[in-house]
Amino acid sequence: VTVTTCLPMEMAEYFFNPQYKDSFRMDGWFYTAAMRKAHKNGNISFIPNHLYLAAVKRLAHKEPNIYMGTATLPDKHGYVSLSLSNVYEKRMLEAADLVILEINENYPRTFGDVEVHINDIDYMIKTDYEVPELLEVEP
Repeated sequence: VTVTTCLPMEMAEYFFNPQYKDSFRMDGWFYTAAMRKAHKNGNISFIPNHLYLAAVKRLAHKEPNIYMGTATLPDKHGYVSLSLSNVYEKRMLEAADLVILEINENYPRTFGDVEVHINDIDYMIKTDYEVPELLEVEP
């Protein structure tokens, strides 16, 4: 299983466990603290890129089987917003064979090319965790 992600702030235990290093890989567009911590396991890879081309280049390399992400509650017309995920996500979602979205009332609705109709979502999971935030760190 290869997980391609933009900004992993936390990672599942199996990325750190040497027992699973041949089963799970993570490719990330930002080399976060979580990725650096797991790198010694040999199943973590940083993908240098220009963010505005991230989806185009990744899709040229390999299309996703599954897209998983977070979205807002549906509006009265049945559209969810991909909310804070508005860089490459919609393009990846449209290319995936299976679309799974967490529907979270705490995520803000954003506008632009980030709307997805519920008929285009294979599975919706209701969640209510707070929006993750990057804390300010003193240099």
